[in-house]
Amino acid sequence: MTTDYQVLMDAKKVRIQKLLRILVWLIPIIITITLGLCWIFYNGDYKFFQQFISELGHWQGGSNNTSSIIFGIGFGLCALDTLAISILYFLFPILRFNKAKGAFSVLLVIGAVGIAIPGDHPIEALKIVHGTGAFVFILGFTFYNFYAQIYRFITKHRPKRPQRTWDFYVDIVMTGMVFGAFFIFILFFVLERVASGDVPFYLAELGQKLLLIIDFIAVFFLDVEDM
Repeated sequence: MTTDYQVLMDAKKVRIQKLLRILVWLIPIIITITLGLCWIFYNGDYKFFQQFISELGHWQGGSNNTSSIIFGIGFGLCALDTLAISILYFLFPILRFNKAKGAFSVLLVIGAVGIAIPGDHPIEALKIVHGTGAFVFILGFTFYNFYAQIYRFITKHRPKRPQRTWDFYVDIVMTGMVFGAFFIFILFFVLERVASGDVPFYLAELGQKLLLIIDFIAVFFLDVEDM
């Protein structure tokens, strides 16, 4: 029998989950707006298929100040957003798998702070912080997304024999694409570094954008109960 306390707790949980979903949705929105503005104000011809996204935020000795500042502010806002997400997960153990999701959110915070630092900063140590931040952000976002997608798939289709509807196939494809894109990016990155100038395409740069696009799309497939 459901008690009044349980009803109140369930209602509170749903409110927190709705807030979390909005905050998670804000991640791709903030980054997309940031990169769009950076591209507009970028000093030079940004080659989408040949350059990493981070190059939009390069300082370039002061010649790309506007784009670099926008880049830093955008990822700073992203860090604050993901910090709020991580705090909510750790504060409310009523959320299922809150510790794991909170940990992945912390990776996003660390990654966003690192990315906000220009990749061509004159201080060598800060260049390393930027590169590490970029990898940590991608790692955290991918694993958070994959974790939520797997949970979504299991809760929707595993308790009972699933009906092979379009919804079932969309969920299984999205789950596989999120993790698959991460491995493709790692593979492309390694191949480009190992093969060096022998590789005719900019594999790592393409892999990075493919991964982010899939991750961005995937978060909008998450339901409230997946949070």
